[in-house]
Amino acid sequence: MAMMPARIPLILTMFKQKTIPKYFLYSIMASGLKYVDTDRGNKEFMRENKYAVEACTLLKEHKNISDPYYIWTHLILSSYFLSMGMMELSTEYNRKGIDTAINSKYNHIDIPRRVNRLKETEDEKEMKRRVWWGCYIASVKQSLSTGVPLRIKVCDVVVSLPKNDFIWKYGGEIENASNLTMLMNKLAKENGKEILDLQKFCSSMCRMYMRYQHMIFVVSPRCLSKPNDDVAKENELEKIEKSLKDSRAEIEMQSNLNFVQDQEVSIDNYEEPVGFTKLLLALNRFHFRLAYYSSMIYFKFSDLVRVPGKELPGLRVIEAKRKCIKYALYMVDLLKWGYKNIPLEYWDTNATMSFFCSGVVFINAQYIKDHPEIESIKEGLEMVLRAFKGNAKCIWFSLRCIDLMENLVLNRVESNEHNSKQTELIPKMEEYALTPMDHNPWLVHRYLIFKSVECCKERSFSCLYIEDYLGVNGKKREIES
Repeated sequence: MAMMPARIPLILTMFKQKTIPKYFLYSIMASGLKYVDTDRGNKEFMRENKYAVEACTLLKEHKNISDPYYIWTHLILSSYFLSMGMMELSTEYNRKGIDTAINSKYNHIDIPRRVNRLKETEDEKEMKRRVWWGCYIASVKQSLSTGVPLRIKVCDVVVSLPKNDFIWKYGGEIENASNLTMLMNKLAKENGKEILDLQKFCSSMCRMYMRYQHMIFVVSPRCLSKPNDDVAKENELEKIEKSLKDSRAEIEMQSNLNFVQDQEVSIDNYEEPVGFTKLLLALNRFHFRLAYYSSMIYFKFSDLVRVPGKELPGLRVIEAKRKCIKYALYMVDLLKWGYKNIPLEYWDTNATMSFFCSGVVFINAQYIKDHPEIESIKEGLEMVLRAFKGNAKCIWFSLRCIDLMENLVLNRVESNEHNSKQTELIPKMEEYALTPMDHNPWLVHRYLIFKSVECCKERSFSCLYIEDYLGVNGKKREIES
């Protein structure tokens, strides 16, 4: 969602008139050239890195830090650094962009005021809204993927949701652009209802991430050893699951074009406006469903974390496993569709990251050898690994995902070998088992992140061994708070 603020006619006009900020231009070139140079090597990576370094240098020299392009550039660079596997730099630029937006009071854009002191046009305010929501979504994503505390509170946000995406993206004044851009610009100005009614994707994503933020707020304390009012929040958990499902229903009901996600799409077949919009809708739905399924897996993982004194009943654990496998297999269906319709070199980092959680599910479920979907589970793990390896040339972060998954596989092999020998304890795991052969505690990160599994095995997982899971003497791996 780093490109949510993009208004194509405005950016093209600024580029032609040479008024576009150089730091912004360099950040676009650093993050966007991978979609042009599909045959990539060290030369291409070095060139993109050069643009990123130049953008960072110019940002430090820029004085007007409340400029929306200044804040937006931080989000773009954060996305670029993430794709290159530079997690610390990605986190740093994400934080700087969010903090600058808050300090510039972007989170109070739509507080009613008697006087518009800045004399902003509605388009200028809409630009700031979209930059703000890009910051907000980046903050939630960062918390989901790294476990860092949320930097933004919903109660501090007084910002309207983004308006119609199509009118924003293609509206405005422009001359001498491509035929398709000119046609889209004309439709945006004329407000072609047959196309524009479905263009509320960004608003739906913003609402979904507000629900994610609430989910993180409720779920995270459940994984800590310290006491809390966890039981009192069970009703809240049901509300969260329902709200996440409402998010999906919202995006599914947007289209009036009767588009079927499973059908194949091709850019060559979508040169006219309605067809092109169908293509955009297909890609939007692809990313939305990835976000939805990965969030549901994240949510259910919290039921699989074993914390002494806060153990969940067996039926809850079984249901969590069942749903994790269900949503992971749904993600495989999306992955198959993506293989057919989106070349791997055009996949972005967020799409790649979304599949990681399904890979974790399959690493666990492949040992449930009597599961009715065992062949699909094995195929799913192979496809996820193939996806990471396939786009590693364009997204170096995929190499990081491969390393993490290989490490998780080794942990699972070692713990399964140990657990298989605990013949006296295996029957006691039936209470938590999906099938008779499901005797392993699931390998789930204690804090629902997988950043530190290589160096801190004992601290990364709540329970890998049956003895620890059941709380009996033996191979003690309990974690100190």
